[in-house]
Amino acid sequence: MPELPEVETIRQYLDTCLSGCSVARVRLARSDLRFPFPQGFAERLTGARIIGVSRRAKYLLIACEKEGRKIVWLVHLGMSGRILWRAGEHSGEHSGEHSGEQGLGINHRHVCVDMKMANGDSGVLCYDDARRFGFMDLCNGDAMENDCQRLQKLGIEPLSNLFNGEWLWRSVICAICNRRNSGGRSIKDILMDQGYVAGLGNIYVTEGLWHARIHPMRAVKDINLDDCERITRDIRKVLRKAIEAGGSSLKDYRRGDGSTGYFQLKLRAYGRTNEDCLRKGCDGKINKIIIGGRSSYFCSNVAK
Repeated sequence: MPELPEVETIRQYLDTCLSGCSVARVRLARSDLRFPFPQGFAERLTGARIIGVSRRAKYLLIACEKEGRKIVWLVHLGMSGRILWRAGEHSGEHSGEHSGEQGLGINHRHVCVDMKMANGDSGVLCYDDARRFGFMDLCNGDAMENDCQRLQKLGIEPLSNLFNGEWLWRSVICAICNRRNSGGRSIKDILMDQGYVAGLGNIYVTEGLWHARIHPMRAVKDINLDDCERITRDIRKVLRKAIEAGGSSLKDYRRGDGSTGYFQLKLRAYGRTNEDCLRKGCDGKINKIIIGGRSSYFCSNVAK
């Protein structure tokens, strides 16, 4: 599933391409994805002007304006969703069929949403999703916090200044340990909890903990302030480097122009079962365990 760096990479690209464009036409190839499309989805977006593209956690938030009203088009990519932009095209009626010639890698059989843009850098925006685990929604742009329930319980952004060792220690670790029978939860489980930290997923939590030399199964009650400082510092570093590399293309993920990211070439732990640890001077091997149904990787020399 695309995580924060992948979604942020797409956000940056789409913000550049779409800002100032108007939605000339919306075509839906089906009535639903993971959930049904909002009622009147195509009609509500047709004629809207795109103001900009932002992100919250793993959600793309495309701000639009139509007839004096602000609309936020929310997109979640799910497991295999790809939202791709083809600029300056004579779109045709089945734009996905020709996208392979442009290097976008869209399979037209899986195109679920097809939009033609006018003005600005006119072109075609396609959303394809082979598994259809993604979803879209429309929210009132003047009352986002109240209107969009999916965003209400999200934690802080890991690239914000709020995500630091002091916050993780006092607001999360200490708070959890003060609850009865809660201190046994693993640090990885806490970091993956979107109610605490929004946007982190399996790949980047695994990589951040490897850099911080923290075993993913270490119990929260055994985490101290110094550990929290290292964890937040190294997760932020990993996220920034992944964004610079365009994210990790392990399977379905593509950037907004259809190209692949290359951070997967820089992974130090994730997916490297039984390979040598890449930490200088370390003779350990990368081990694999399952935590919460997810594969987790760590150096055999890091104590639990």
